[in-house]
This record gives sequence, structure tokens and C-alpha cells, in this order.
Amino acid sequence: MYEVKETGGTRIGLIRSTWPFGELFVSKNRMEVSGGLAGTVVFKPTDVIRIVPQGSFLNITAGTIQIIHNVSHYPKRIYFSYSGSSRELLSRIERTGFLDKDRCERDPEQEETINAIQRSGYFPIKKWPAIFVVGVWNLLILADITGIFGHESGRSGPLSFVDLSFLWTVCLLLLFSQKIRQILMKQEHSFAYIRSSLYFIVFVASMMLILSYGMLLT
Repeated sequence: MYEVKETGGTRIGLIRSTWPFGELFVSKNRMEVSGGLAGTVVFKPTDVIRIVPQGSFLNITAGTIQIIHNVSHYPKRIYFSYSGSSRELLSRIERTGFLDKDRCERDPEQEETINAIQRSGYFPIKKWPAIFVVGVWNLLILADITGIFGHESGRSGPLSFVDLSFLWTVCLLLLFSQKIRQILMKQEHSFAYIRSSLYFIVFVASMMLILSYGMLLT
């Protein structure tokens, strides 16, 4: 069975992800567009009205496709961009048979799985855990820049180390603890799509922690 798999950038609603965190997968009965932590959308053939090739929003040399769909749980603006030609990508998608709705063989079990994913929304993290993590992280940043520990307002203080450590710890727990993933993630969403984003955040946060620790010692 012919399938399309590409890595690139995505835009899901107002949220964008750049290469290499965006992924596109298309088979005869399923289309997935994932932007890692930016979200993942999954479609049945009957969900997609058409796919429109256009210029890139991420790179003027790249090709972009816009997916016009009828899924009420997803944002209207969904794009995938990669380094090749958008028309060539559309041609490959057509070869999968995904856009040939009249000849598509229906799989009721897979359709129900996709419907469940759609009902859960495109963002992979549960609402209240996401609000808690973002809220705590922003409170720590705000407390730090206001100089609550007596350091000069507007400059990094001790809490810059704490807020980075908090973010680093949450990402590590998501990477290596199945129990934490069950608490924080929607069960309908695949962890595989956010793994690379988490590793990237851990790497960047680690570098910033080293810099913050050095600044605290000076």
C-alpha cells in the first residue's frame, strides 16, 4: 500500500512548528498532520474537502499545502510545509487513494478511533494540567523579573534557575514516566508525536540552566 511520510513544518490554527517537528502521514484511509507539542490532527477521507497547494509560510523556497476540512473540533487553518514542491506532494497524496472518496474502503473500527481523536481536540496535553504547568512557570518568571528576592528588577534572579528546572523536570517526567504521561496527556494522542519536541526543550533548558547557574555564582 502506497503511503506518504514527510518531515517539515506545520501551522495548526495560530500555532506553528518548524522543521523537524512537523510530520505528515497519509495512507488510503488516514491523514495525520503533527506539530509535536503544537498539536496533531487526524482525518478520515470524508473529513477532507480538498487540499490546496500554495506558497510557504515558513520558507519561500519550500512548498506548502493547506488542508480544507469539515471537522468542527479542529481549527480551520491547517498547513503543512516542507522543502519540496507542494504540487508534487499533492500528486503523491493522490496516489495513496486518500482523496478518492468514492473508491475508499471504509474501516468502521478505524473511523471510530479517528472520531475519538477528533473529539479530544488537537492539543495533546489535558486542559487543566496544561494550565497548571504554564501558570506555575509564568508565576515563577514574573516573580523573578519583579525582583522579589531583592535583586534588581528586570534582571534574572534565583527564580530563573527554579523556573527552568521546573520546565526541565516536567519534560523529563513526560519522556520517561508512563504514569506521568497518563496524568498529563490525553489518552487518544500518541506520545511518539511529542517526543522530539520534549527532547529539544530538555536540551535547550539544560543549556540555559548551566548559564543561569553560572550567573548565580558571579
